[in-house]
Amino acid sequence: RLWHEYRRGSDEALELLLLYNQEDVMNMGTLLAHGCAELAGKLGIPSP
Repeated sequence: RLWHEYRRGSDEALELLLLYNQEDVMNMGTLLAHGCAELAGKLGIPSP
């Protein structure tokens, strides 16, 4: 929905999309660490 609003020219929708994107990027490190630890556990590899 926000994407469509942005495509129709809404600057407010763009600002929200950018904020959501920033939050997603900030959480990627945590998600990556969790995923790597889970995979390491399944493969029997010690993780820090």
